[in-house]
Amino acid sequence: MTTPGNTAARVASDVVGIAETPTCISFILALCALLWPVIIAGDNSVLCNAANEAMFAEYYKMCTGDDFYSLWDSFMATIGQLQCPLLYQFVTEKLFVGLLTKKHSVDAPRSSASSVDITISNTEKQVLRYVAGFIPHALLRRYKRYNNRTAQLYVAVLQQWKVSAVTHTHTTFLQYTEGWVNAVNRGGLFVVTDEVYLFFRAVEKVVRTTANFDQVSKGKLTGIKENIMKNLESSFLVNKYWCTIASSIANEKASIKLLETVLIYYVNLRCRSFADAYNLVTRHKDNEGASKKGEKSLRKSLN
Repeated sequence: MTTPGNTAARVASDVVGIAETPTCISFILALCALLWPVIIAGDNSVLCNAANEAMFAEYYKMCTGDDFYSLWDSFMATIGQLQCPLLYQFVTEKLFVGLLTKKHSVDAPRSSASSVDITISNTEKQVLRYVAGFIPHALLRRYKRYNNRTAQLYVAVLQQWKVSAVTHTHTTFLQYTEGWVNAVNRGGLFVVTDEVYLFFRAVEKVVRTTANFDQVSKGKLTGIKENIMKNLESSFLVNKYWCTIASSIANEKASIKLLETVLIYYVNLRCRSFADAYNLVTRHKDNEGASKKGEKSLRKSLN
């Protein structure tokens, strides 16, 4: 029984046999030339999701266009094969992925050995979990004061970052980072989802690669804020996690604006208060049996 799949497999086998011929090489080069504008379609986008959206929109347009089918049909006629759209799509997708991988390997910055210790201890991760909730909590209060569509959008997004007591019943591999937050929570803390925590963890690691550990632990980062922001804005992981937690923002400019606000808030907070929060956790671990009634509000200590 002849099926489109069987036909594509047979034709593919025949094409492999002539892969080194000038005719086949010329065709592949022409197909690469057709694919390249697709590959770079998202280069002007700042966020990963916007870049991918632009690129795949162009890919779909190309694969359904007259130039694409004309190129393939002409090649098939030259090698004496019948038209096979299934093969067209399969080969083109493989070539597309290969070109994209090659481009990313060239674009990616070369990894270099670093003497900077970016290890985050379990205690620090618990501090980070709290700070990750403090920022959206503060921004929510800010944006709720405005009555415009952008502010309303930001409020909706930031509210999605919070885990409610009802939904927070499952156990994840990041549960150990919640120990301190759960211990000091009087019922009003903004407990973030794991995705939001991972975003801020990526941010913190960039901070640590920009500043040395002594600066980080003492909160002495004021002089290098500009370098920190530059590295944060160019970080692939920060970008990737942001696109996950802000995926409901369709407008790229609006998403970038909120991202910049969050990053600036974090860096400013990091410079003056992270060390203080670290000391609070240390004291809490030393006095786990003490009453919470006399404790100073954690948010007040960060303001």
